[in-house]
Amino acid sequence: MNRLLDYIAGYRFFYVSGGSRRLVSSLLIENSIPFTVKNLGDGSMRLKIRLNKVEETRSLLSDGGVDFTVSLQKGLPALLSMIIKRPGYVVGLIMFFVFSWFSSRIVWDIRVTGNGSFTEDEIESILSTEGFSYGTFFERIDFDRLNSSIMANNPDVAWISVNMRGNVAQVDVRKAEHGFIRKEEEGVYANIIANEDAQIVLTRTDKGKPEVSCGDIVKKGDLLISGIVPLRDEGVRFVYAEGEVTADVNRSFSIRVENKIKEKVYTGEKTDDKSVIFFKKNVNLFSNGGIEYTSYDKIDKKDRLFLFGRIPLPVWVRTDEYREFTEREMTLTPEQALSKAKKELRKTSDETLGEADLISKKVTVLPEENGIVLRCEMVCRTDIGETVEFTVSEK
Repeated sequence: MNRLLDYIAGYRFFYVSGGSRRLVSSLLIENSIPFTVKNLGDGSMRLKIRLNKVEETRSLLSDGGVDFTVSLQKGLPALLSMIIKRPGYVVGLIMFFVFSWFSSRIVWDIRVTGNGSFTEDEIESILSTEGFSYGTFFERIDFDRLNSSIMANNPDVAWISVNMRGNVAQVDVRKAEHGFIRKEEEGVYANIIANEDAQIVLTRTDKGKPEVSCGDIVKKGDLLISGIVPLRDEGVRFVYAEGEVTADVNRSFSIRVENKIKEKVYTGEKTDDKSVIFFKKNVNLFSNGGIEYTSYDKIDKKDRLFLFGRIPLPVWVRTDEYREFTEREMTLTPEQALSKAKKELRKTSDETLGEADLISKKVTVLPEENGIVLRCEMVCRTDIGETVEFTVSEK
């Protein structure tokens, strides 16, 4: 209760050294000045004195030869004084309460769960086409109708549920797994052919006639599983071939690194372009009016604002940082060139391998007068089948 009364009346802190403790206590008690004391770690003490006794306390301590310091005014009077001097705080406070009341009826945030291979931008785009987005008044929205409309208009959405939790729209969505539609009834059939040169390891045929066996060497475009199946009466039946043909494939590439390269060097000069994103609308309040650098890197950063550090607001501060750089020519040592080439080789190896399994890998180093070349040869195991449709017309 005393703390509340102190806040309402206003107060200041007096900081006094520990050696004056008894003298200060005696002076305050003898003159009926109420105070609260707190011992500090360095042996000194802090006195809380209400504003109506501050000047009297200051005079008593000065006359008693006590060394002390006094803090700025604190409590409600200090707050009211600041508001009077800065009327913008009053306006801001009013706007805050108006905004809080207003925003309790609109969507502040959209959180997506169970979206599978959907991106959040895709989900937000789907919702937006139905008239639901950041800043939407949700009180009159029929969410059952909204969910049904989304599923009806988006065949990739198997199921979706949009529910409000306060100002946050909780979106649970499932992506449709479309089965492969067989087209035999429409007169469309298919063969499976090789999409690259390889040696066959294993063939699994679910539908159609296998044309290769384990150990066969095939070229790109060779028939692997035929969609034309012979019948016992010398006729044929057309099918949409299905199956998997696993094979070993040779893949190779070269990496070349020259001794003389251009290196990016940052000058240390940078500038920021700030903007506010309100309900996903970008407002350029702090634009710097253009970038003067000829060569620069741009780094984007987006920070969301939180009320009381916990409640997310529909407001982001976006910072675009521009860092100036120049290019200088430098000469690599053989060791540096080799290290750079190996780094590029690892990246290219992953891209070349793709979803295939690596069976073996051989790297050859070929020094050159102006640089170095790494030659990589890999044997990969993968499914080389490619479905190619054909049409049969009945006469």
